[in-house]
Amino acid sequence: MRLKKTILAAIVAFALAGPFVACAIAVLVFALTKKDDLRSSDKSTNAYGSWDIPDISDLNPLNKSEHKRKEAGDHGEQLMKSSLQSLNGRVINGYITTKNILFQKKNFEIDFLVLMPQVGLIVVEVKHYSGKVYCSNDKAWTQINSKGERNTYKNASLQSLRTISLLNEMLTSANVNNWPLLSVVVFTHPTANVFKKTGSASPQTDILKRDMFERWLNEQEKNDTVTFTIDDFHKIRNLLKANEHEFSGSTL
Repeated sequence: MRLKKTILAAIVAFALAGPFVACAIAVLVFALTKKDDLRSSDKSTNAYGSWDIPDISDLNPLNKSEHKRKEAGDHGEQLMKSSLQSLNGRVINGYITTKNILFQKKNFEIDFLVLMPQVGLIVVEVKHYSGKVYCSNDKAWTQINSKGERNTYKNASLQSLRTISLLNEMLTSANVNNWPLLSVVVFTHPTANVFKKTGSASPQTDILKRDMFERWLNEQEKNDTVTFTIDDFHKIRNLLKANEHEFSGSTL
């Protein structure tokens, strides 16, 4: 395009003013069109040319409610982790977290597996629900949040017992099932107000707030024969990590 403009200007100038003027005008036109081309090139580069760049914020595979729920769950686990870190070496021997585990074609995940001397292995199921939470032995629990919205969730006690059952089978299959297994559901949101049914309708496991966890540990029945070594910790952790697997799409 720049060459065509230069030739055209030279022909017109030659016809009107002679060869020397035509040559000077041709050089000037070439320089000016080159500058315009460079400006055009810079603009194209800064705007990624003609590429259609998508807004990646619209590509999140989770819908808005699922994303918020996951964020809340992650935050709750971070709060629980800080509590366990303060207990580590003082009250507990250690703790282990896992991603999704696939064992015998069944999926499960352990929020925290706590190694408690004189007590055993404790599966901690973390929930970060706010507002009023009504817990029973039913299949679902009810939450009424600060906006007055009512939500239902799977019974976390049943979820925790299922995890213990699968963990027990896994440890037994690897010949490292040497400790008692317990489970507890811990609510980490500071505004959670937990209501538990009593008697025959009471939840299947203990349920408590995060700030009650250390006291709950100290209240458990003690047995001096229940101990953990660093080798025990690594055996358990390596077994769990070896069975971590991408979620298969079924929790049966």
